[in-house]
Amino acid sequence: MKVYVEGYGCALNISDTEKIIGLLKKNRFVIVNKPSEADVVIINTCAVKLPTENRMIKRIRELISETNAKILVFGCLTAINPERIPKNRRVVVVGTKLSELAKLLNLREKNVEFSPELEEVKFN
Repeated sequence: MKVYVEGYGCALNISDTEKIIGLLKKNRFVIVNKPSEADVVIINTCAVKLPTENRMIKRIRELISETNAKILVFGCLTAINPERIPKNRRVVVVGTKLSELAKLLNLREKNVEFSPELEEVKFN
């Protein structure tokens, strides 16, 4: 399965995004560089301030229009203001815990060593 991952926000979110990529690679997912190439898009959101939250909503809408992939919304926005996440049959609200994402993707989370994969993540 091909997966595209985007991460936004603080150092914790950047770390979580790196861990997501590490977990996906460890479980033999293919990381792609464009959402249009993916079967699944994972967006690790930030919602610390209203302008940032608005950017996240706008980006999710862009992803809906530019890809046919399933879009997994992860991170702060899912806890702070989940009702703002665009409703679409391809959008899945995951939560804020890596274990929730791992379970959704049927991945093994325990005993996985993560290493930074910064070149493969879009940070804004």
